[in-house]
Amino acid sequence: DVVTDVAPPDTDEVWPARVLNGTVGCSGGQWCWEHPVPHGESVFDAFALSATDVWAVGGHGLAMRWNGTAWTRVETGSTADLRRVWASGPNDVWATTFQYTDAARTLVTYGLLRWDGTRWSAPTLPAGARPNIVHGSSARDVWIVSQPERSGPSTVWRYDGARWTSVSDGLPTGGVAVRDLWVE
Repeated sequence: DVVTDVAPPDTDEVWPARVLNGTVGCSGGQWCWEHPVPHGESVFDAFALSATDVWAVGGHGLAMRWNGTAWTRVETGSTADLRRVWASGPNDVWATTFQYTDAARTLVTYGLLRWDGTRWSAPTLPAGARPNIVHGSSARDVWIVSQPERSGPSTVWRYDGARWTSVSDGLPTGGVAVRDLWVE
């Protein structure tokens, strides 16, 4: 069946599809259903450095890289969901992680992973940081938004290549959560 419109089942999931040119089961120039190909996990975010270097992240530690021709899975060593991804270059990719730590799905652990061109590692975070969003302008200008522990304001942190500094002064308080971040 040809899919002409893709709507995710909820706001936290993106379902991959692609345009095929006249292959079996798809009309030329139409969107075709590919779930769960190629990995079977939900994809939550993607970031393109170029048309031949795109990162996508998703459920259960999923990280994939597009080289302009094909997707390759890149092992993260994590079982947490990778929720957001940003990269300053091919050897500097950051992804936030999210994982329930109890059966009732009430306790959450947030984290951060960094790709150095060879492997993923977990950088040291400021005490109490719960990264939910990541963006930046270079490897020495990385920003995260820290999810509040229950209710309360979000905290924004900036990494200068050596240390994290809180840059939350002036943000609204009273339970206002920052939902996105863009750094020029």
